[in-house]
Amino acid sequence: MASKELRIGVLLTDPVQLLDFAPIDLFSMATPEYLEICKIPPPIVSLAKPCKIHFIGKKSSAASSENTNAVQEVTATSGVRLTHTTADEEVSPGNLDVLFLPGPDPNNKPDDEVKEFLQAHNKHKTTILVVCTAAFVAGYSGIYDSRHVTGPRFLIPDLRKLFPKTEWDESVRWKQDEHIWTAGGITNGNDLVAAYLRATYPSSVAETVCTMAEIGDRPMKFDVGLKRSMLYIVWQVLKALPSYLFRSK
Repeated sequence: MASKELRIGVLLTDPVQLLDFAPIDLFSMATPEYLEICKIPPPIVSLAKPCKIHFIGKKSSAASSENTNAVQEVTATSGVRLTHTTADEEVSPGNLDVLFLPGPDPNNKPDDEVKEFLQAHNKHKTTILVVCTAAFVAGYSGIYDSRHVTGPRFLIPDLRKLFPKTEWDESVRWKQDEHIWTAGGITNGNDLVAAYLRATYPSSVAETVCTMAEIGDRPMKFDVGLKRSMLYIVWQVLKALPSYLFRSK
């Protein structure tokens, strides 16, 4: 019997980093169509899960499945064609199984439209996957209040000041608190989706996808602490300083 289609929404209301956005592809890799193309044996293909991915912009984007001109910028001078806006019924609470948030510029504050969209999905307990600097979007929306989450390690001191009602954990690559799944830095989005697949998909499918994509082999906890990582960055600054001073003359 075929698995029920997984309905995924990707919220793209500001320019995001391409690497933050990339883990969404792992859901496509876990579909019967993709696994058949890769010549995976039928016993595993039969357990795979179809998915439909919606790319959601603000109302002002005029995004629709027919409008190919509504594009949200991502890094590397690229863009993603938007298929829906936050106002569309097809991506409203109850019509999405997963809401995926890639990270925008952390200096940008979400407007009321974005915050209300997230609050509504949080209230409905839609599974929400948050990657890197999308922690700021989630924090400003209030859905992180009283939650145990992670975020980009080097920005967690700032996140703690901005969102003191949230329990921040800088020691892990990803964290789950009920229906909210959070990732640390940029490529930790891959670790997050790998963990989500292992928790919610048949094991044979999840492990096959992780093996093909060569992800999911890093431990949940970082090998070194935040202070040591920061000292390493300071050391890189000191190494670069002589060259910088010479060029400044």
